[in-house]
Amino acid sequence: MSDLEVFFQSMTDEPRNPYIRDQDTKIFHMDASGGSITFNGYYYVEDHPPPYPEGNSYNRFSKWLPQQVLLHVKRNEERHIYIVEIYKRITHESTNEMSTIEEDDGTAMDVCFFPTNKQTLFFHVIEKLK
Repeated sequence: MSDLEVFFQSMTDEPRNPYIRDQDTKIFHMDASGGSITFNGYYYVEDHPPPYPEGNSYNRFSKWLPQQVLLHVKRNEERHIYIVEIYKRITHESTNEMSTIEEDDGTAMDVCFFPTNKQTLFFHVIEKLK
């Protein structure tokens, strides 16, 4: 386990939190004004508001960037909480893990229950709370 733990928390009733799947597989940079985090996980928001390219409007999420969330950072034994605005995401590659299930007729089907990506989020620090 790393001496650095990072997680996000929604500030609204409709949570849209970035989820870091494996704490040991992240790259985290931050200073007083902002930073970035590269991780394997998910963040179910769109990169920008509508409109979307023709023919590509199915299965869209109802929220988009920028989004304000709470950022919790624990380094060694020090804990800090920030309000940050995530303003940009770069998706590097899909890291979906597929499972094989058997259909009623006995045929095998590959499914992905939780789509994940290696991605980088860029954020501005709005306020340090703790």
